[in-house]
Amino acid sequence: PDDDVDIYNLDVTFTAEFADAGYLRPIDESRLGGGHLDAFVPEVLDGCRYRGSLWALPFNTDAGLLFYRSDLLGAAGSERRDFDWNAVIAHSRDLAGAGRGGQAPVAGYVGQFGPYEGLTVNGMELIWSAGVDRLVDETENRVLFQRERWERRLRQVAAARRGGLLVGDAFAVPGDEGRSLRDFQEGRALFMRNWPVSYRALTAQEGEAASSVPFEVTRLPGPSALGGQNLAIARHTAQPRAAQALIEFLTRKEAQRKLFTLGGFAPTRVDVYADPLLREQFPYLALLEEAVREARVRPRVPHYFEFSRVFREGVRSALEGDGRLPENFETQLNQALRGD
Repeated sequence: PDDDVDIYNLDVTFTAEFADAGYLRPIDESRLGGGHLDAFVPEVLDGCRYRGSLWALPFNTDAGLLFYRSDLLGAAGSERRDFDWNAVIAHSRDLAGAGRGGQAPVAGYVGQFGPYEGLTVNGMELIWSAGVDRLVDETENRVLFQRERWERRLRQVAAARRGGLLVGDAFAVPGDEGRSLRDFQEGRALFMRNWPVSYRALTAQEGEAASSVPFEVTRLPGPSALGGQNLAIARHTAQPRAAQALIEFLTRKEAQRKLFTLGGFAPTRVDVYADPLLREQFPYLALLEEAVREARVRPRVPHYFEFSRVFREGVRSALEGDGRLPENFETQLNQALRGD
């Protein structure tokens, strides 16, 4: 690591890896202002912990949301609707698909299925939505593989994919958040799984044009993967107290409020979600808090990057086929967790 670095801005998936590698200095909780830790959403702060120590503070967070065409699935401005996977697939079958003509979407559902971390996230969310709790025992650093339960939703989506649930090139590059947003924004999809920043992109800001399609937003069919970024102190910094003070400043209510209102980044603090002015200005804020609180932390393991690669390759194979994961998938994942 660079000795000139004082603070790392880490994706939530890298906090454990950097801590395990000795690149970070733990947060000195005794030097934090009174009540500072208590102000964070507990599930978000938990993503900063690894093996009993607090290694960072959450700078911003993320939880996937389900955007849907309100003109086709309910009048705009009506009470929020929730959809499980059975409903998503049924509506997609009835309302979307090539050859329907007019303004019908060509796909039922767009998400992030390209060959990158987005596929890992979407794959985990599919598995969690079938009632699976944990994917990895972080204490023993081993996968908790249950083939039948892991494959339950993958088989369902793989079967529906061939009937028009997903766009034909869903697994191609880029297959990312931007591609999903364009497909939805231009009327090519009935549902979209994406991060909260997409709400801002779809909503007219001052001097901007509104989205070409009417939409509403609701929770995903199951728990979201928790996203976001954490601020951590570099182990070799010559100014650890100043670095921690800056991190504390950047995670105060005022900073979190600006990140949300100006950038659309999900807040990490309870008091921002409770702000009555923000709730009036951004009607989806209560929904976002609900999604963040229900979100799951991805495995906090030293070799997450390799684990993620193996996991998403297996998920892609399943979704492009009949939903079955590779025969040696459990072995591959455990090898990745060990860094073999």
